[in-house]
Amino acid sequence: MSEAKPRTSKSTAATETPLRWLGYLLIVLSVFPVLSLVSYDSGDVFWIQVPRNDPPANLIGIAGALGTAVAYLLFGFGAWLLPAGMLIFSIRLAAGRNVRPWRWLGWCLLFLVACCGWLQLGDNLLAGAMDRLGIGHNPGGLAGWLLMSCFLEPLISPVGGTLVVLTLMLIALTMAIGPHAIGEGWRDLRERRRQWVMNRADQTERLELEERALARQLERDRKAAEREAGRLAREAARAAREAEREARRQAREAREQAEAEEAAERQRAYEARKEQLRLEREREAGRVEAQRAAAGQARAAAQAEQPPAPETPAARADATPAAAAADNAPDDQLPSPYQLPSVDLLAPLPAGDAVYGDVDQKADTLVKTLSEFNIPVEVTHIVKGPVVTSFELLPAPGIRVERIATMARNLEMALKATSIRVEAPIPGKGVVGVEMPNEKASPVTVREILEGERWAACAREMELPGLLGKNVSGQDLIIDLTSMPHLLVAGATNSGKSVCINAILTGLLMSRTPEQLRLVLVDPKIVEFAPYNELPHLVVPVITDPKKVALGLRWAIHEMEKRYKLLNAAGVRNISAYNRRETIVQPELFGADEAVAPEPAAPALPARLPYILIVIDELADLMLQAGPEIENGITRLAQLSRAVGIHLLIATQRPSVNVITGTIKANFPGRIAFQVAQRVDSRTILDGMGAETLIGKGDMLFLNPRTSKMVRAQGAYIGDDDAKRVVNFIRGQSRPVYIKEVQDRLAASDDGTADSTPGEGGSGDGSDGGDELYEAALDLVRRTRRASTSSLQRAFRIGYTRAARLMDIMEARGIVGPPHGSDPREILIDFDGEIPNNAASPDEVDAPSGDAAEEP
Repeated sequence: MSEAKPRTSKSTAATETPLRWLGYLLIVLSVFPVLSLVSYDSGDVFWIQVPRNDPPANLIGIAGALGTAVAYLLFGFGAWLLPAGMLIFSIRLAAGRNVRPWRWLGWCLLFLVACCGWLQLGDNLLAGAMDRLGIGHNPGGLAGWLLMSCFLEPLISPVGGTLVVLTLMLIALTMAIGPHAIGEGWRDLRERRRQWVMNRADQTERLELEERALARQLERDRKAAEREAGRLAREAARAAREAEREARRQAREAREQAEAEEAAERQRAYEARKEQLRLEREREAGRVEAQRAAAGQARAAAQAEQPPAPETPAARADATPAAAAADNAPDDQLPSPYQLPSVDLLAPLPAGDAVYGDVDQKADTLVKTLSEFNIPVEVTHIVKGPVVTSFELLPAPGIRVERIATMARNLEMALKATSIRVEAPIPGKGVVGVEMPNEKASPVTVREILEGERWAACAREMELPGLLGKNVSGQDLIIDLTSMPHLLVAGATNSGKSVCINAILTGLLMSRTPEQLRLVLVDPKIVEFAPYNELPHLVVPVITDPKKVALGLRWAIHEMEKRYKLLNAAGVRNISAYNRRETIVQPELFGADEAVAPEPAAPALPARLPYILIVIDELADLMLQAGPEIENGITRLAQLSRAVGIHLLIATQRPSVNVITGTIKANFPGRIAFQVAQRVDSRTILDGMGAETLIGKGDMLFLNPRTSKMVRAQGAYIGDDDAKRVVNFIRGQSRPVYIKEVQDRLAASDDGTADSTPGEGGSGDGSDGGDELYEAALDLVRRTRRASTSSLQRAFRIGYTRAARLMDIMEARGIVGPPHGSDPREILIDFDGEIPNNAASPDEVDAPSGDAAEEP
């Protein structure tokens, strides 16, 4: 027996060596069927395509193509399992594993046939692939067709056949691997897991012992380190306090010295600029006087050469139309050049700088107060402004900025401040801003801004420069009203609204001539715009009667539509391009015959269109008396008038949703909020909170429509005497040039004889029953092309009786037809032509009517 074992071992080794080489050889040969399947083309098979591909597309040639075709025919897509099984068998042989070839081959063949039967059920899913490969209509091949389609499916249905073939596949796979091998693998896996658990437990126990020993040592070291650190910290704190006191003292001295040098430099620059402006004004005055003297000499010479013309007695009007005055004036009677007002008309700059107090101590108080509420912050920068000082705080990582925003009341109490505003975060910076009033504010005046370099640059670059004031950092805040394009100003009484409007108007009067800017001023309070009467910039005298405001708005709409036609005729898109366009005049090539009268020329386009600014000082009073009509007029102007240079500036002291409606607010992206009493008022104006924390006296929040960010600023102050001096200077060199049509219309409304828009004749027959909404109702029908009582009720928020009476007036005048149940009434006239809104009623056909005119 001792000799048999070596012989058996030697015999086994001799047998294994050829099997290993056979395994290596089969591994190489298994590549061939894989390449044949990958590169299979049905055109290479002569019984599928005649003539076949020549040369064949298959990488293994005609043998590979025919072999693959036969495999697809027998096993369908199960043919891909053949090279896989061959490769597994080869690897087992090469690895020296004990393999019983025939037994293993039998179980693999059973697995293959069962898999073909399972694939036979997917003929619909694999139809596209079968068509591309040209393998017929059996995805499981002949084997799958026989097993599933011919036997299992008719016998036990597709579901039962699926269960049978899956069971056969599981049995075949288990037997091919070997139950003994599977059991050994499972037992080996369990043993490995048991060993891992035991090793992990031992390692955990050792680590716990080491950790306890290490913790005891660390505790001893920690206590010793704490005692040493406490001693060092106390010594370091004493040294730090001494160094901090010394550093603050040096910084305070350096800051005071720098501020003194900066103030001296500003004073020198101011004196130099003032001297330069004085020299420029003297040169300009000399040039104007020379031009006036030359014009006077020319007029005297012309009067000496021409015989005196007979005088015709005529009443001199206070105002003449601008176009007639410019066209009918001879060259020797043109008005003298318009001179802009000088800043010397304004009061001198008041003395006194802002008193900030100990800002370092305030910064320490901020940090200490927030740290008491577990909000660690660091003061990174302090910005000193004319009215408020802004502290920029950098919160520690993990601190929410909303927590700082809710600490405003606590900070007010800690700093003993009248008001504190928290801006969390500051736009464009990674810090939180805390703004508190200075102990003494520095005055911000209109003259100070007008004498600055920024105003000189903005007056040249902007179309309508709006002077607002200074921001938190002390920089001049100047906006272009044309880019807003409309501005809404709101705030409580005595918060600075009227002063803001006066500052904007003064800035415009100081930089724009009547040819560049025309004004429509609406003053329901009567006294606010009284100093601006008889300005040459005014389109009409200041409107103080709320009932006349609708007429002014309708004239503005008419002017807007007329300007759009001018822009269309000039081929431009906006007023800026219209005023910059090049006008080419064709010179006269041949002399005109004096005996032949020249042909009338086509009306030329105006060379320049002035901007029009409509200023309404108190919107709330107007909305109470004529809300729907005022709201519709403002809305239409705000939506369409930007391109033609008509802009709105509206102020109100009652910022409620009944006054600042959603329609109005949506068309006024530029907004200024002064101090308000409640948060809801701030949210109505700015769509956010903040205005309730302002300190009043010109303190404002400006919402810039370009950035959608709020900017805090101090409004520029101008006294009534300063505004009167500027207005009186302008009055002294130019007369008001009102638009006669609008002026007559407003005057006629005092007698109750006008009931149509500017440009229309009025019969004054009173057929509208004195209803002030008739014109607005007519305009609504013209715009919507819908005449119904319900549409008037919804648009003007009126009752059925009044809406029906308006429709009856239109029916009596022949504008709309009779009612047809619930359907809208028929419109009987052409709205693109003339609208006979003052036509006689059917009972007054024979009575004379007023002149019809075109509606804007």
